[in-house]
Amino acid sequence: MATYSREELVRQVLLRLGVLDADEAPEARDAADVGRMAQTVMEDLYTEGKLPFDIEGDIPARYLTHLSYVIAEPLVADYGALSREATIARNADIGRRAINRLNATTYQGAVVPSDYF
Repeated sequence: MATYSREELVRQVLLRLGVLDADEAPEARDAADVGRMAQTVMEDLYTEGKLPFDIEGDIPARYLTHLSYVIAEPLVADYGALSREATIARNADIGRRAINRLNATTYQGAVVPSDYF
């Protein structure tokens, strides 16, 4: 299973906010600010039981995009990304639902009584 570092998550968030171009590296201050928000959001999700991996380690690939939008949402005003606000909010909502779905337990169903003939 592919995994990504916290630095890649921070970069993805900054791309969502429009702070970075595809070929740019994040500035240290931006990376630190987004890193703090990422830690806060991931700790909340982990505490709620929504992230089934160690939040201090690498991030599974299937969570990266969803987390990047969820983390970007509270940073929209701070980074002046108001023109992207609707898109980020919509994708953050989709991301939350996807994270819930990825972590959902499988449905076991009701007990069906057996009739023996």
